[in-house]
Amino acid sequence: MGERILHRQYHYIYATTCKITCRYYIGMHSTRFERMMNDPYYGGGKVLQHSIIKYGKENHTRIILENCSEIGRAFLQKREEVWVDAQCLKDPLCMNLKLGGEGGSFLGINCGKKHSEEHRRKNSEFRKG
Repeated sequence: MGERILHRQYHYIYATTCKITCRYYIGMHSTRFERMMNDPYYGGGKVLQHSIIKYGKENHTRIILENCSEIGRAFLQKREEVWVDAQCLKDPLCMNLKLGGEGGSFLGINCGKKHSEEHRRKNSEFRKG
């Protein structure tokens, strides 16, 4: 039986900004990249993804706002709640749609649920046409 190799996780709060519109997105991320700046992740927010498609990834920059690696993933979510508060969401330049710590599915649908094998098969067949 093979040995399980444990990799250290690095946790951080980041801001991705569009150079053209100056709009920004703040999020949290965990990665195995020791040098967090080498991590290719720019964010998964819906509005941010549209911005990247429209203006190109080269017109977006990401900075690390806070390194939470020493404290862990649970603390990371609490820190995102501090960074993305109600005041942040009121900023017209903010691309976040929800308060920090509430990420994931925009409507909360299927959040934390796993689809059955049959459901995944049917979805696959539907998408194939």
